[in-house]
Amino acid sequence: MSMTQQAALMEKDMDYFRGLRVVINPMLDNMPKIQLTKMVYDNLPSPFRDEINAWMREFFGTEPVMYRHGETLIMGPKMLEQVKAHAM
Repeated sequence: MSMTQQAALMEKDMDYFRGLRVVINPMLDNMPKIQLTKMVYDNLPSPFRDEINAWMREFFGTEPVMYRHGETLIMGPKMLEQVKAHAM
């Protein structure tokens, strides 16, 4: 398959929203609402910091997130549905 054919297939499978390319990453649908900062995380013993992050994830929950990088939106499938629903 030539590079042109590969590019055409990728373009066909990509989502666009209001002119911005959308990249879907399912991991972004369940991001922790709160977690230890990098500085605190790096200064705690391994089992303890992982235990605290797990507790905070359970206590505070998760949420879908979205990032914009230039002309690209990066989000999970749940966030894409929310964005489309609010745009209609």
